[in-house]
Amino acid sequence: MRSLHVALMPNSYHPHIGGVETAVREIGRELVSKGHRVTVITARNPLSAPPQEQVDGLCVYRVPMFMPGVAMDNGCRQYILAAAKLVAAPIIPASCLYIATRIFSDDPPDLVNVHYIGANAIYGIMLSQLLRAPLVVNIHGEDIVRDPAKSRLCRMLIRSVLQRSQAVLCNSVYLQQRATQILPDMAAKSQVVGNGVRLEEIDKVEPFATYPPYILGVGRFVYKKGFDRLIAAFAEAKPSLGEAELILAGDGPERIVLEEVAESCGVLGDVKFVGSVKHSTVVSLMKGAQMVVVPSRREPFGIVAVEAMAAGTPVIATAVGGLPDIMPA
Repeated sequence: MRSLHVALMPNSYHPHIGGVETAVREIGRELVSKGHRVTVITARNPLSAPPQEQVDGLCVYRVPMFMPGVAMDNGCRQYILAAAKLVAAPIIPASCLYIATRIFSDDPPDLVNVHYIGANAIYGIMLSQLLRAPLVVNIHGEDIVRDPAKSRLCRMLIRSVLQRSQAVLCNSVYLQQRATQILPDMAAKSQVVGNGVRLEEIDKVEPFATYPPYILGVGRFVYKKGFDRLIAAFAEAKPSLGEAELILAGDGPERIVLEEVAESCGVLGDVKFVGSVKHSTVVSLMKGAQMVVVPSRREPFGIVAVEAMAAGTPVIATAVGGLPDIMPA
């Protein structure tokens, strides 16, 4: 196979940490290891991030991207911001495309690969048409599950991106079905391609200390992840668990809520909030746990379940979203 130049266009990227950002970094690393050239173009988020840098051997460019919209919250600041976006609407796309074409002036991409259908997808469409490169779209979850309900503009954008893409990759059967509901004709050009893990990196990590024994939950502390349900279930089962503790690795806006749930259930002293930890520590915690629980209310894929199984640890998960693909009944 000849060497290809791939333009990866995620809605967000390093230093922000999340499922999309991690998946795109791993895809980029894998493409480079196979001899391909990769350029990442993403939004300037946060604004303090440099406009250009090398990350894991990938050249990353951050350009202004936004999708004009109407402010929904009350308050003068929100309306001023919305007005400023509308004024800048004809300027920013032109400047973004100018920057992008300059980036690829000497080495145009063979493929434009958009990850997550957001404002970045608008620019991905324009760039693929301008440079005459095929457009491939990777659906990651909330772009298909949550965003269509936001507004008519979001639904129009998603449908347009699905129509204009040459191929659509979904990380679970669940997402493929949701996308097909939006555009039935998409089924013929879609494919389910799940996220993966690097077994060699998991294998070299040592297990965390196993005393006292513990059950592990990993993820962002948001409602959809269901950690409040895990705490309640742990409290109910505690009489039969002996000295076992519940360790929650992660952080997010519901941290205080979860602490209150643990206190109201009478297990605050047995629930350990260890905060956000590096990936190797997560794997170590997985290897030392009695089990890993994925209690999500909504889960497009479920990379935590995949990593826990790769670590050799039993997994209990809710049968939602993409988790049945990973853990068939």
